[in-house]
Amino acid sequence: MRTHVKGGRALAGFAKFFFALAFSSCLCGGAFATPVTADTTVTLSSDSSESYEISSGVTLTIEVASGDTAVLSGAITGAGTLRKTGLGTLALSYPGNVIPGGIDIAEGTVRADAAGALGDGELRIVQGETVKGNVTFNVAGATFFNPITVTGTYSKAPYVISAPVTTTLKGAITALNGVRAENAAGSTLTIDGDVNTGSKTFYLRPIKNGSHVLNGKVTANFLELGSAASATGDVYLNNPSNSIAYFRTYQPTVHCGDTNVLRGAYWTIQATAGRASGGHVLDLHGHDQTMSYLVAEQYTSGNANANSTFITSDHPCVLTLTGTSSASTKTTGHKINGAVALDLNATSAKFVQVFTDCDNKGNATTHNTTGAIAVSRGTLRITGSTTSFSAVPQVMVAPNATLDIATSGQTVFSAAPRFIVNGTLTVGADALSPFSTDASVRYSRSRLGRMRSLPSTTIPFSASPVCV
Repeated sequence: MRTHVKGGRALAGFAKFFFALAFSSCLCGGAFATPVTADTTVTLSSDSSESYEISSGVTLTIEVASGDTAVLSGAITGAGTLRKTGLGTLALSYPGNVIPGGIDIAEGTVRADAAGALGDGELRIVQGETVKGNVTFNVAGATFFNPITVTGTYSKAPYVISAPVTTTLKGAITALNGVRAENAAGSTLTIDGDVNTGSKTFYLRPIKNGSHVLNGKVTANFLELGSAASATGDVYLNNPSNSIAYFRTYQPTVHCGDTNVLRGAYWTIQATAGRASGGHVLDLHGHDQTMSYLVAEQYTSGNANANSTFITSDHPCVLTLTGTSSASTKTTGHKINGAVALDLNATSAKFVQVFTDCDNKGNATTHNTTGAIAVSRGTLRITGSTTSFSAVPQVMVAPNATLDIATSGQTVFSAAPRFIVNGTLTVGADALSPFSTDASVRYSRSRLGRMRSLPSTTIPFSASPVCV
């Protein structure tokens, strides 16, 4: 059955009259509800105060054409399902809707203009490359409990979940083909439910002065944050059960609210001409984190400047890099600041993590961390003409591990008073001495390149190590 409604009044008068006679006892929101006992389509081109009671197993489809916005202030009750079609916007403003059959958003936007307007059922959204569904939460400070399931083709264009005002989502979000969510400037989107995009992408765009807070478990192959110059907000990862293979940032600041919320992910940045250029910050907030590796995909393109890309923490903590399970080399311009200690403890002894100059604009890549550096397994290679660690108190290289100094024109560890090299220390042919003049060094194997001698306080490694 199809009923056309314009200006909030049904044009199919006979059908409305019949339903009113048969079900005049049904009163919702102060108005008689139109019973929907068979699948029915209603077309809205403007606001309506109509109320509907949808029978179990029945679907009420409301169509709003492209370019139109229709506010439905009447109540929706019953045990059936609401379906939205058409590329326009259907705004639900009645706060007591009860829709246990859930809402299917096949096309266009369903906007919640009141807390409780979406009922308590599941939101099922179909996304696509051009035609797509979207849910917008438009009630400042409101909490919504609906589970959300997203199907269809993932696209980098549509934002499927939008929160232009501060909103909390309690329901789980399942989008095994990927999903995109955004907030607006100054607003916070808090997601307390678990998010599962399986082997696909969970994309967040935190607009300037806005934030995304993820308290639920995030399961995603790819967590992508940002993409535009305006996406300079904050993302808070608070669940230590997260399962994220890798994440990419364009500009937002990422905050770690617990230990190992990154769960072995690798971090890649993009800072390219015409896109975000720098401002990538990962703040550990004193929580130890384990990641696989760090890599910069496009930080040297055009006029890109990644000089403000860094990992930091006001409180002491350890960032452990586990590398990959096979021989590979990963290169980054990320800087280590604050009180973050770095430990390369690679799964494969053939893994190489490279730290190099942060950009192509001649900015000095000075790591200001006051934490120690340990190479427990694998190779830590330091290259470039401006890369240095200015405040590291101790460097330790374990057996079967290598520290490779391949810089030019830099004293890499200008302030480190203590070196313990039980593995291999390699100093390249073009490198200056990596040590300060008063450093104490204990070593077993070293290849010193053009550096003719170790500092006078060097202590050769022996079976009975000497504390220095």
